[in-house]
Amino acid sequence: MKRIPIQSDQKTSFLITDGTVTDSTQVNVVGRWSTNDQAQIVVKLDSGDTSTLDVAWAFNDKNQLVLSQDGVELVTFAGADAQPRFYLDKNILQVDPDGDGDFEFALPGIWGLDEDGTLLLTIGESTSRLDGFIEDSRSRFRFRFFDQDTEVLANTLVFTGTWERLEDEDHKLVLRFRLDDADLENADHPLVLPGEVKVDPKRNHLLFTYQSTSYGSRSLAFQGSLVIKPDWTLSFTIRDFLDGTTGVRKSRIDVATTFDWDAVQGGLELFVGRETAGTGQKLQLGGKLQARIGTKGLDWTFSYLKDTTGAKPVVTLATAARFTWDNGAILLSYQRAGQTTRVDITAKVKTKDFVVEGGVALINDPSGRRLGGFLGVRW
Repeated sequence: MKRIPIQSDQKTSFLITDGTVTDSTQVNVVGRWSTNDQAQIVVKLDSGDTSTLDVAWAFNDKNQLVLSQDGVELVTFAGADAQPRFYLDKNILQVDPDGDGDFEFALPGIWGLDEDGTLLLTIGESTSRLDGFIEDSRSRFRFRFFDQDTEVLANTLVFTGTWERLEDEDHKLVLRFRLDDADLENADHPLVLPGEVKVDPKRNHLLFTYQSTSYGSRSLAFQGSLVIKPDWTLSFTIRDFLDGTTGVRKSRIDVATTFDWDAVQGGLELFVGRETAGTGQKLQLGGKLQARIGTKGLDWTFSYLKDTTGAKPVVTLATAARFTWDNGAILLSYQRAGQTTRVDITAKVKTKDFVVEGGVALINDPSGRRLGGFLGVRW
């Protein structure tokens, strides 16, 4: 246990990391201590007197918590023999000062995130930078950091809130984690993931991967389901994972996309944003496309993994698809959900896609050519 000298009414007392307070002899227990919602130290003496002391809390450049009074450092909570433990309760930092489980106190603060993924914590007038990394396999905003003198046991902070997409990122998929209590968020540095979020084509759900400054490649995998809507909006439902009072609540991320019709060599490729094919962030979905010539044209169905638990639906991408020759341009007309769309695909067709027999006939083409590359495609 650590003994922390502190001044009150020009007298020195000692705060013990088991929650007790001793007099200047460091022998006689005279009360107990804790913190309040202003991160002040509150000393309650057995005599009935209570003192509220202004102090400063901050993490140093080794991710170690430091307590100061009147500009003087009183103690650094660190050491192999008394390693502190940190966690969150309703997004409030909880501190077990020596990690033995017999005493804890809370440090209310404001949370933020830098563009490089460094976590910011403001307690009172002091803002600390925690060097760690974002990583989780269950959709949660989970930040892990080490005491850099030991790096034996990682401290894990799991925030409570919901995921949402940044509205001002029209052509990119960027996510923000919004805390349940907005007063605990740094308005200048919200909890925005430092980079674009992609789709894992093996699971057909969101995946964020980035390079941590000190810990290399890290990833945050989302769990839940995906629905491809008729207007090419990808709707991701993020399953809620709550662990006590921490975790992520059920969230839905909608991404308007443009279907470029140019993915015959791989997975279904969509561009983020409307009318931005070729310029927006590209998302790739995994699955299998089957093309069938029907009585009214070409029908395309896409079999894809809908849920990370394994559900596989079949979605109709296009019905009554027809290819037309129009003044040197090849147009694709198709129907989906009762709407007819025409797309100029001239630039997408290569010479080898023309066949003499089989394939799909080009309507109005004086040469009677057919397209073969659009049949039997496996995605």
